[in-house]
Amino acid sequence: MELEHSVRAGTPAFEHVNGIQLFEYFDKHPNELELFAEAMRSFSVATGAAVAETYDFSGIRTLADIGGSQGFNLSLVLQKYPDMRGILFDLPAVVKGAPSFIKSYGLESRIDVRGGNFFESIPNGADAYLLKHILHDWSDEDCLRILKNIYAVAEPGTKLLIVDAVIGARNEHEFAKTLDIQMLVLTHEGKERTHAEWKELLHSAGFQLTGVVPTPSFAHVVEAVPIK
Repeated sequence: MELEHSVRAGTPAFEHVNGIQLFEYFDKHPNELELFAEAMRSFSVATGAAVAETYDFSGIRTLADIGGSQGFNLSLVLQKYPDMRGILFDLPAVVKGAPSFIKSYGLESRIDVRGGNFFESIPNGADAYLLKHILHDWSDEDCLRILKNIYAVAEPGTKLLIVDAVIGARNEHEFAKTLDIQMLVLTHEGKERTHAEWKELLHSAGFQLTGVVPTPSFAHVVEAVPIK
C-alpha cells in the first residue's frame, strides 16, 4: 500500500491510492464496510478475551460499547458478569446483523442495540463507556469530538474505558509501533499514543486519567472519569 508515500509525505497511502479517506470509502462501499466489521470482530478475538479476563468490570451495571461492531467484546464481558446489562452502539449498517450474533450468545434480553454516529451523539443511560480500538483511528481533534459527546451524557463517577495500545517510551520494538505505522498508511491522522498523550487528550475532553491496566495482549485499558 505504498508505505514509502506515507513515510515521505506523512499522509495516508490509502487516500493517495484511492482518492478518498478510509471511512468515506466505507460509506460508499457497504459491502466492504461489512467485511471491515467482520475483520474487526476477528481482530477482537486476540484482545477481547484478555480484556474481559484482566480488567475488573464489577460494579458496572450498564456497559455501553461505543463502536462495538456486532457485539463480540460486549458479549464476552456480559458472559462473565451475569448481572450486567449492555448497550451496543455503532453505525446502523454495522449493527444490522448484531441481533442474530448476540442471540447466539444468549444475551438478546440483556443488550440494547442502537444505531448512530459517535461524531453526532452518544446514547445515555450507561455508567461505563467502552471504546475498543476506536480512538487510534482518528486525529486528536476527531477523538475530542467523540470524547466530548461521551462527556455530555456521562454522570459524575461514570467510567470511560479505552482499549488501545500504549506506546512505551523506550526505543525498542513493540507491536504498538507496528500498529502506529499501519495507522499512518490507512487513516487520516490516526495513530497510537503514549501514556502522556492519552493523559493530555483525556484532560482536553474533560476527563481525568485514573489508571492504565495492561493485559496479556498488546492492548491496555486506559481508565478515566469525567471532571464534573
